[in-house]
Amino acid sequence: GQRIAVCNTADGRVDVFTLGTGQPLFENSFVVGIDPVSVRFRSTTEMWVVNHISDSVNVINLAFGTITATL
Repeated sequence: GQRIAVCNTADGRVDVFTLGTGQPLFENSFVVGIDPVSVRFRSTTEMWVVNHISDSVNVINLAFGTITATL
């Protein structure tokens, strides 16, 4: 892939970086639920984030930069 996503547990965010230039470049940051512990790309334009304490899953559309659903 051309992106990497990192759970920023302390801040309740997921940060997305673009790869390919030698160093990761910041692309976007999303405020998600409390204590994000896992993030997975479902496709090149969608990722899912599991939040432990808030017991939820956020679905993020990377093409639009929005959270499209919270399960």
